[in-house]
Amino acid sequence: MALIKGSERATLAQAALYFADEKAEATGAFNLAVRVEVRGRIAAAELAAACRRLVAATPALRVRMGIDAWTGEIVYGFSDDEPEIEMLAEPVDDAETFIAARTMRPFEVDDGPLVRFLVLPVAPGHTTVVLIVHHLVYDWISHRLLAEQLSMSITGAVTPASPDEYVRLVRRVRAAEESALTEDRDYWYDRIPPSAMVAPFPREGASDTVLRRIITADPAAAAGISACAGSVGISVFKLVSAAVHHALPVPDSGVTALGAAASQRLAGEAAVVGCFINEVPLPASREAGETVVDLARREHARWSDDLRRRHYSFADLAAHVRRGGGAVEALNQVMISYRSQQQSVERAFAGVTCTAELDVPNYAAKTPLSVRFFEDGGGLGCEVQWSGHLSARSGERYTQCLAESLAQCAGTAVRIEEAS
Repeated sequence: MALIKGSERATLAQAALYFADEKAEATGAFNLAVRVEVRGRIAAAELAAACRRLVAATPALRVRMGIDAWTGEIVYGFSDDEPEIEMLAEPVDDAETFIAARTMRPFEVDDGPLVRFLVLPVAPGHTTVVLIVHHLVYDWISHRLLAEQLSMSITGAVTPASPDEYVRLVRRVRAAEESALTEDRDYWYDRIPPSAMVAPFPREGASDTVLRRIITADPAAAAGISACAGSVGISVFKLVSAAVHHALPVPDSGVTALGAAASQRLAGEAAVVGCFINEVPLPASREAGETVVDLARREHARWSDDLRRRHYSFADLAAHVRRGGGAVEALNQVMISYRSQQQSVERAFAGVTCTAELDVPNYAAKTPLSVRFFEDGGGLGCEVQWSGHLSARSGERYTQCLAESLAQCAGTAVRIEEAS
Protein backbone atom coordinates (compact mmCIF):
# COMPACT_ATOMS: atom_id res chain seq x y z
CA MET A 1 0.00 0.00 0.00
CA ALA A 2 0.98 3.64 -0.31
CA LEU A 3 1.39 4.69 3.28
CA ILE A 4 -0.63 7.63 4.47
CA LYS A 5 1.42 10.58 5.62
CA GLY A 6 1.91 10.58 9.36
CA SER A 7 1.07 6.87 9.76
CA GLU A 8 1.11 5.39 13.25
CA ARG A 9 1.36 1.83 14.55
CA ALA A 10 -1.99 0.20 15.25
CA THR A 11 -2.66 -1.75 18.43
CA LEU A 12 -1.79 -5.44 18.40
CA ALA A 13 -5.48 -6.27 18.75
CA GLN A 14 -6.29 -4.12 15.71
CA ALA A 15 -3.51 -5.87 13.78
CA ALA A 16 -4.99 -9.26 14.65
CA LEU A 17 -8.41 -8.09 13.50
CA TYR A 18 -6.91 -6.75 10.26
CA PHE A 19 -5.43 -10.16 9.45
CA ALA A 20 -8.61 -11.96 10.56
CA ASP A 21 -10.54 -9.90 8.02
CA GLU A 22 -8.02 -10.74 5.32
CA LYS A 23 -8.50 -14.46 6.10
CA ALA A 24 -12.29 -14.13 6.08
CA GLU A 25 -12.30 -13.99 2.26
CA ALA A 26 -14.38 -10.83 1.88
CA THR A 27 -17.45 -12.06 3.76
CA GLY A 28 -18.16 -8.80 5.59
CA ALA A 29 -18.20 -10.72 8.89
CA PHE A 30 -16.60 -7.79 10.71
CA ASN A 31 -19.04 -5.15 9.46
CA LEU A 32 -21.36 -3.47 11.95
CA ALA A 33 -24.20 -0.98 11.64
CA VAL A 34 -25.37 2.02 13.65
CA ARG A 35 -28.96 2.74 12.69
CA VAL A 36 -30.83 5.98 13.43
CA GLU A 37 -34.52 6.55 12.69
CA VAL A 38 -35.15 10.18 11.69
CA ARG A 39 -38.67 11.58 11.94
CA GLY A 40 -39.67 15.09 10.91
CA ARG A 41 -39.24 17.47 8.01
CA ILE A 42 -35.62 17.33 6.90
CA ALA A 43 -34.25 17.29 3.36
CA ALA A 44 -32.25 14.36 2.03
CA ALA A 45 -29.41 16.73 1.18
CA GLU A 46 -29.21 17.82 4.81
CA LEU A 47 -29.02 14.18 5.95
CA ALA A 48 -26.12 13.64 3.56
CA ALA A 49 -24.43 16.76 4.92
CA ALA A 50 -24.91 15.45 8.46
CA CYS A 51 -23.14 12.20 7.51
CA ARG A 52 -20.20 14.16 6.14
CA ARG A 53 -20.08 16.33 9.27
CA LEU A 54 -19.95 13.23 11.45
CA VAL A 55 -16.96 11.82 9.57
CA ALA A 56 -15.15 15.16 9.59
CA ALA A 57 -15.67 15.43 13.34
CA THR A 58 -14.75 11.81 14.26
CA PRO A 59 -11.10 10.78 13.68
CA ALA A 60 -11.77 7.03 13.88
CA LEU A 61 -14.15 7.27 10.93
CA ARG A 62 -11.35 8.68 8.76
CA VAL A 63 -8.86 5.92 9.60
CA ARG A 64 -7.13 3.98 6.81
CA MET A 65 -4.99 0.94 7.64
CA GLY A 66 -2.31 -1.09 5.90
CA ILE A 67 1.04 -2.86 6.19
CA ASP A 68 4.21 -0.83 6.60
CA ALA A 69 6.47 -1.92 3.76
CA TRP A 70 9.59 -1.46 5.93
CA THR A 71 8.59 -2.94 9.29
CA GLY A 72 5.72 -5.26 8.28
CA GLU A 73 3.59 -3.78 11.05
CA ILE A 74 -0.04 -2.72 10.69
CA VAL A 75 -0.18 1.06 10.64
CA TYR A 76 -2.90 3.66 10.24
CA GLY A 77 -3.38 7.24 9.16
CA PHE A 78 -6.26 9.62 8.50
CA SER A 79 -7.89 10.37 5.15
CA ASP A 80 -9.79 13.53 4.20
CA ASP A 81 -11.76 11.80 1.42
CA GLU A 82 -15.52 12.24 1.61
CA PRO A 83 -17.45 9.13 2.68
CA GLU A 84 -19.59 6.99 0.41
CA ILE A 85 -23.27 7.88 0.93
CA GLU A 86 -25.91 5.77 -0.81
CA MET A 87 -29.19 7.68 -0.96
CA LEU A 88 -32.39 6.00 -2.13
CA ALA A 89 -35.24 8.04 -3.56
CA GLU A 90 -38.00 5.57 -2.71
CA PRO A 91 -38.68 3.02 0.04
CA VAL A 92 -37.79 -0.63 -0.64
CA ASP A 93 -40.13 -3.58 -0.15
CA ASP A 94 -38.05 -5.34 2.52
CA ALA A 95 -35.97 -2.75 4.33
CA GLU A 96 -34.46 -5.19 6.85
CA THR A 97 -33.13 -7.52 4.15
CA PHE A 98 -31.88 -4.56 2.13
CA ILE A 99 -30.01 -3.05 5.10
CA ALA A 100 -28.50 -6.43 6.00
CA ALA A 101 -27.25 -6.94 2.44
CA ARG A 102 -25.73 -3.46 2.30
CA THR A 103 -24.13 -3.92 5.71
CA MET A 104 -22.49 -7.18 4.67
CA ARG A 105 -20.85 -5.71 1.56
CA PRO A 106 -17.13 -6.06 2.40
CA PHE A 107 -14.70 -3.23 3.01
CA GLU A 108 -11.19 -3.21 1.59
CA VAL A 109 -9.25 -3.00 4.84
CA ASP A 110 -5.91 -2.47 3.08
CA ASP A 111 -5.85 1.32 2.63
CA GLY A 112 -9.58 1.53 1.91
CA PRO A 113 -12.30 3.54 3.67
CA LEU A 114 -13.79 1.71 6.65
CA VAL A 115 -17.15 3.52 6.78
CA ARG A 116 -20.08 4.24 4.47
CA PHE A 117 -23.65 5.45 4.84
CA LEU A 118 -27.08 4.39 3.66
CA VAL A 119 -30.00 6.88 3.64
CA LEU A 120 -33.25 5.01 3.15
CA PRO A 121 -36.73 6.64 3.04
CA VAL A 122 -39.35 4.69 4.98
CA ALA A 123 -42.47 6.86 4.80
CA PRO A 124 -43.28 10.58 4.54
CA GLY A 125 -41.43 12.25 7.40
CA HIS A 126 -39.49 9.08 8.31
CA THR A 127 -35.99 8.18 7.05
CA THR A 128 -33.54 5.52 8.22
CA VAL A 129 -29.87 6.57 8.28
CA VAL A 130 -27.38 3.72 8.65
CA LEU A 131 -23.70 4.14 9.41
CA ILE A 132 -21.96 0.96 8.23
CA VAL A 133 -18.54 0.61 9.79
CA HIS A 134 -15.78 -1.98 10.02
CA HIS A 135 -14.97 -3.37 13.45
CA LEU A 136 -11.40 -2.07 13.10
CA VAL A 137 -12.56 1.43 14.04
CA TYR A 138 -15.49 0.55 16.28
CA ASP A 139 -16.14 -1.24 19.58
CA TRP A 140 -19.35 -1.56 21.57
CA ILE A 141 -18.73 1.52 23.70
CA SER A 142 -18.39 3.40 20.41
CA HIS A 143 -21.83 2.19 19.27
CA ARG A 144 -23.54 4.46 21.79
CA LEU A 145 -21.11 7.29 21.11
CA LEU A 146 -21.66 7.11 17.35
CA ALA A 147 -25.44 6.86 17.68
CA GLU A 148 -25.41 9.97 19.86
CA GLN A 149 -23.04 11.86 17.57
CA LEU A 150 -24.90 10.93 14.38
CA SER A 151 -28.14 12.08 16.01
CA MET A 152 -26.48 15.32 17.08
CA SER A 153 -25.09 15.84 13.60
CA ILE A 154 -28.60 15.46 12.13
CA THR A 155 -30.47 17.58 14.67
CA GLY A 156 -27.79 20.16 15.44
CA ALA A 157 -24.06 20.60 15.75
CA VAL A 158 -21.63 17.77 16.40
CA THR A 159 -18.56 18.51 18.50
CA PRO A 160 -15.32 17.75 16.64
CA ALA A 161 -12.84 15.48 18.41
CA SER A 162 -9.13 16.07 18.13
CA PRO A 163 -7.18 13.31 16.35
CA ASP A 164 -4.64 13.71 19.15
CA GLU A 165 -6.99 11.97 21.61
CA TYR A 166 -7.38 8.96 19.33
CA VAL A 167 -3.66 8.73 18.57
CA ARG A 168 -2.77 9.08 22.25
CA LEU A 169 -5.13 6.26 23.24
CA VAL A 170 -3.84 3.96 20.50
CA ARG A 171 -0.28 4.60 21.71
CA ARG A 172 -1.21 3.91 25.33
CA VAL A 173 -2.97 0.66 24.48
CA ARG A 174 -0.11 -0.44 22.22
CA ALA A 175 2.39 0.25 25.01
CA ALA A 176 0.32 -1.80 27.45
CA GLU A 177 0.14 -4.66 24.94
CA GLU A 178 3.89 -4.63 24.37
CA SER A 179 4.55 -4.70 28.11
CA ALA A 180 2.14 -7.61 28.49
CA LEU A 181 4.02 -9.61 25.84
CA THR A 182 6.97 -9.89 28.23
CA GLU A 183 5.36 -9.51 31.65
CA ASP A 184 2.44 -11.91 31.13
CA ARG A 185 3.73 -14.44 28.58
CA ASP A 186 4.70 -17.08 31.16
CA TYR A 187 1.35 -16.67 32.89
CA TRP A 188 -0.62 -17.26 29.70
CA TYR A 189 1.57 -20.06 28.36
CA ASP A 190 1.06 -21.90 31.66
CA ARG A 191 -2.62 -21.00 31.78
CA ILE A 192 -3.45 -22.33 28.30
CA PRO A 193 -1.46 -25.55 27.82
CA PRO A 194 -1.92 -26.66 24.20
CA SER A 195 -2.21 -30.34 25.06
CA ALA A 196 -5.18 -29.68 27.34
CA MET A 197 -7.34 -27.81 24.85
CA VAL A 198 -10.49 -29.61 23.75
CA ALA A 199 -12.49 -28.34 20.78
CA PRO A 200 -16.09 -28.38 22.09
CA PHE A 201 -17.89 -29.12 18.84
CA PRO A 202 -17.33 -31.88 16.28
CA ARG A 203 -17.09 -30.89 12.64
CA GLU A 204 -20.44 -32.40 11.78
CA GLY A 205 -21.39 -30.30 8.79
CA ALA A 206 -21.38 -26.66 7.85
CA SER A 207 -24.14 -24.13 7.47
CA ASP A 208 -23.62 -21.05 5.33
CA THR A 209 -26.61 -19.42 6.99
CA VAL A 210 -26.03 -17.51 10.20
CA LEU A 211 -28.56 -18.65 12.76
CA ARG A 212 -29.49 -17.12 16.09
CA ARG A 213 -31.80 -17.65 19.00
CA ILE A 214 -32.67 -15.39 21.91
CA ILE A 215 -32.84 -16.66 25.47
CA THR A 216 -34.85 -14.32 27.66
CA ALA A 217 -34.73 -14.24 31.43
CA ASP A 218 -37.67 -12.10 32.54
CA PRO A 219 -37.16 -9.70 35.47
CA ALA A 220 -37.94 -12.42 38.02
CA ALA A 221 -35.50 -14.86 36.40
CA ALA A 222 -32.88 -12.11 36.02
CA ALA A 223 -33.27 -11.30 39.72
CA GLY A 224 -32.73 -15.00 40.48
CA ILE A 225 -29.52 -15.03 38.43
CA SER A 226 -28.31 -11.88 40.20
CA ALA A 227 -29.12 -13.37 43.61
CA CYS A 228 -27.30 -16.58 42.68
CA ALA A 229 -24.21 -14.61 41.67
CA GLY A 230 -24.39 -12.66 44.92
CA SER A 231 -24.54 -15.86 46.95
CA VAL A 232 -21.23 -16.93 45.41
CA GLY A 233 -19.74 -13.44 45.74
CA ILE A 234 -19.17 -12.95 42.01
CA SER A 235 -20.47 -10.75 39.21
CA VAL A 236 -23.36 -11.77 36.98
CA PHE A 237 -20.90 -11.81 34.06
CA LYS A 238 -18.81 -14.52 35.75
CA LEU A 239 -21.87 -16.57 36.61
CA VAL A 240 -23.24 -16.51 33.07
CA SER A 241 -19.73 -17.28 31.79
CA ALA A 242 -19.82 -20.39 33.96
CA ALA A 243 -23.22 -21.23 32.44
CA VAL A 244 -21.79 -20.89 28.92
CA HIS A 245 -18.97 -23.30 29.88
CA HIS A 246 -21.40 -25.66 31.62
CA ALA A 247 -23.52 -26.04 28.48
CA LEU A 248 -20.60 -26.94 26.16
CA PRO A 249 -20.43 -30.58 25.06
CA VAL A 250 -17.10 -31.88 26.37
CA PRO A 251 -16.05 -35.12 28.05
CA ASP A 252 -15.39 -35.31 31.78
CA SER A 253 -12.06 -33.76 32.81
CA GLY A 254 -11.94 -31.82 29.55
CA VAL A 255 -11.07 -28.15 29.23
CA THR A 256 -13.11 -25.47 27.50
CA ALA A 257 -12.13 -21.89 26.76
CA LEU A 258 -14.26 -18.83 26.08
CA GLY A 259 -12.95 -15.76 24.31
CA ALA A 260 -14.30 -12.91 26.42
CA ALA A 261 -14.60 -9.56 24.66
CA ALA A 262 -12.84 -7.14 27.02
CA SER A 263 -12.26 -3.42 26.66
CA GLN A 264 -8.68 -2.18 26.72
CA ARG A 265 -9.74 1.41 27.32
CA LEU A 266 -7.88 3.13 30.09
CA ALA A 267 -9.35 5.42 32.72
CA GLY A 268 -10.76 8.64 31.33
CA GLU A 269 -10.85 7.42 27.71
CA ALA A 270 -14.46 6.21 27.49
CA ALA A 271 -15.51 9.07 25.19
CA VAL A 272 -13.05 8.28 22.38
CA VAL A 273 -14.61 6.53 19.38
CA GLY A 274 -12.49 3.61 18.20
CA CYS A 275 -11.82 -0.11 18.53
CA PHE A 276 -10.04 -0.80 21.81
CA ILE A 277 -11.03 -4.37 22.55
CA ASN A 278 -9.23 -7.68 22.94
CA GLU A 279 -10.25 -11.28 23.47
CA VAL A 280 -9.33 -12.69 26.86
CA PRO A 281 -9.40 -16.50 27.17
CA LEU A 282 -11.37 -17.76 30.17
CA PRO A 283 -10.57 -21.48 30.44
CA ALA A 284 -12.35 -23.93 32.73
CA SER A 285 -11.79 -27.56 33.62
CA ARG A 286 -14.90 -29.71 33.57
CA GLU A 287 -16.03 -32.27 36.11
CA ALA A 288 -18.86 -34.77 35.91
CA GLY A 289 -22.13 -33.90 37.62
CA GLU A 290 -21.14 -30.38 38.65
CA THR A 291 -23.56 -27.47 38.71
CA VAL A 292 -23.01 -24.04 37.21
CA VAL A 293 -22.34 -22.71 40.70
CA ASP A 294 -19.77 -25.45 41.34
CA LEU A 295 -17.92 -24.43 38.19
CA ALA A 296 -18.14 -20.73 39.01
CA ARG A 297 -16.81 -21.22 42.53
CA ARG A 298 -13.83 -23.18 41.27
CA GLU A 299 -12.87 -20.90 38.37
CA HIS A 300 -13.88 -17.30 39.15
CA ALA A 301 -10.71 -16.26 41.02
CA ARG A 302 -8.54 -17.38 38.12
CA TRP A 303 -10.85 -15.59 35.69
CA SER A 304 -10.21 -12.40 37.67
CA ASP A 305 -6.49 -12.90 37.11
CA ASP A 306 -7.13 -13.56 33.41
CA LEU A 307 -9.13 -10.36 32.99
CA ARG A 308 -6.46 -8.31 34.76
CA ARG A 309 -4.11 -9.47 32.00
CA ARG A 310 -6.44 -8.35 29.23
CA HIS A 311 -3.69 -6.62 27.23
CA TYR A 312 -1.94 -9.85 26.26
CA SER A 313 -2.08 -10.53 22.52
CA PHE A 314 -4.77 -13.11 21.80
CA ALA A 315 -3.15 -13.77 18.42
CA ASP A 316 0.17 -14.66 20.09
CA LEU A 317 -1.59 -17.07 22.45
CA ALA A 318 -3.49 -18.69 19.58
CA ALA A 319 -0.20 -19.16 17.72
CA HIS A 320 1.33 -20.71 20.87
CA VAL A 321 -1.51 -23.22 21.06
CA ARG A 322 -1.12 -24.05 17.37
CA ARG A 323 2.65 -24.54 17.71
CA GLY A 324 2.02 -26.91 20.61
CA GLY A 325 -0.23 -29.12 18.54
CA GLY A 326 -3.47 -28.04 20.19
CA ALA A 327 -6.68 -27.19 18.36
CA VAL A 328 -6.42 -23.45 17.82
CA GLU A 329 -10.18 -23.32 17.24
CA ALA A 330 -10.62 -24.15 20.91
CA LEU A 331 -9.43 -20.65 21.74
CA ASN A 332 -11.70 -18.76 19.39
CA GLN A 333 -14.63 -21.08 18.73
CA VAL A 334 -16.76 -19.58 21.49
CA MET A 335 -16.97 -15.85 22.17
CA ILE A 336 -18.86 -14.28 25.05
CA SER A 337 -19.74 -10.65 25.74
CA TYR A 338 -21.85 -8.83 28.31
CA ARG A 339 -23.34 -5.39 27.69
CA SER A 340 -24.84 -3.29 30.43
CA GLN A 341 -25.51 0.12 28.95
CA GLN A 342 -28.52 2.18 27.98
CA GLN A 343 -30.73 0.56 25.36
CA SER A 344 -31.59 3.55 23.18
CA VAL A 345 -30.60 7.09 22.21
CA GLU A 346 -33.09 9.85 21.43
CA ARG A 347 -32.49 13.47 20.44
CA ALA A 348 -34.96 16.10 19.20
CA PHE A 349 -34.37 19.57 17.77
CA ALA A 350 -36.46 21.94 15.65
CA GLY A 351 -39.17 19.40 14.87
CA VAL A 352 -36.80 16.56 14.00
CA THR A 353 -36.42 13.52 16.27
CA CYS A 354 -33.67 10.91 16.03
CA THR A 355 -33.92 7.56 17.80
CA ALA A 356 -31.47 4.66 17.80
CA GLU A 357 -31.98 1.25 19.37
CA LEU A 358 -28.57 0.16 20.61
CA ASP A 359 -29.15 -3.51 21.26
CA VAL A 360 -29.13 -4.77 17.68
CA PRO A 361 -27.91 -8.18 16.47
CA ASN A 362 -24.81 -8.68 14.39
CA TYR A 363 -25.49 -9.78 10.82
CA ALA A 364 -22.68 -12.36 10.91
CA ALA A 365 -21.14 -14.55 13.58
CA LYS A 366 -17.45 -13.74 14.01
CA THR A 367 -16.77 -17.12 15.63
CA PRO A 368 -18.51 -20.48 15.17
CA LEU A 369 -20.47 -19.77 18.37
CA SER A 370 -21.14 -16.32 19.81
CA VAL A 371 -23.02 -15.76 23.07
CA ARG A 372 -23.95 -12.17 23.83
CA PHE A 373 -25.68 -11.14 27.06
CA PHE A 374 -27.46 -7.81 27.40
CA GLU A 375 -29.58 -6.17 30.07
CA ASP A 376 -33.11 -5.58 28.84
CA GLY A 377 -35.61 -3.54 30.87
CA GLY A 378 -35.00 -5.34 34.14
CA GLY A 379 -34.59 -8.69 32.41
CA LEU A 380 -31.55 -10.37 30.94
CA GLY A 381 -31.31 -11.29 27.27
CA CYS A 382 -28.89 -13.69 25.64
CA GLU A 383 -28.30 -13.91 21.90
CA VAL A 384 -26.85 -17.24 20.76
CA GLN A 385 -25.48 -16.99 17.23
CA TRP A 386 -23.68 -19.62 15.19
CA SER A 387 -22.28 -20.31 11.77
CA GLY A 388 -19.16 -21.78 10.21
CA HIS A 389 -18.81 -25.52 10.67
CA LEU A 390 -21.51 -25.69 13.36
CA SER A 391 -24.61 -27.43 12.09
CA ALA A 392 -28.09 -26.09 12.78
CA ARG A 393 -28.67 -29.08 15.05
CA SER A 394 -25.55 -28.32 17.14
CA GLY A 395 -26.58 -24.70 17.61
CA GLU A 396 -30.12 -25.59 18.61
CA ARG A 397 -28.89 -28.24 21.02
CA TYR A 398 -26.38 -25.86 22.60
CA THR A 399 -29.03 -23.15 22.98
CA GLN A 400 -31.28 -25.58 24.84
CA CYS A 401 -28.43 -26.67 27.12
CA LEU A 402 -27.51 -23.05 27.86
CA ALA A 403 -31.13 -22.21 28.68
CA GLU A 404 -31.17 -25.11 31.14
CA SER A 405 -27.89 -23.93 32.72
CA LEU A 406 -29.24 -20.37 33.09
CA ALA A 407 -32.53 -21.67 34.52
CA GLN A 408 -30.47 -23.60 37.06
CA CYS A 409 -29.00 -20.28 38.23
CA ALA A 410 -32.30 -18.39 38.05
CA GLY A 411 -34.33 -20.98 39.94
CA THR A 412 -37.02 -20.67 37.27
CA ALA A 413 -37.48 -21.28 33.56
CA VAL A 414 -36.15 -18.99 30.85
CA ARG A 415 -37.62 -18.63 27.37
CA ILE A 416 -36.09 -19.46 23.98
CA GLU A 417 -37.35 -17.71 20.85
CA GLU A 418 -36.24 -17.08 17.31
CA ALA A 419 -34.48 -13.76 16.76
CA SER A 420 -36.28 -11.32 14.50
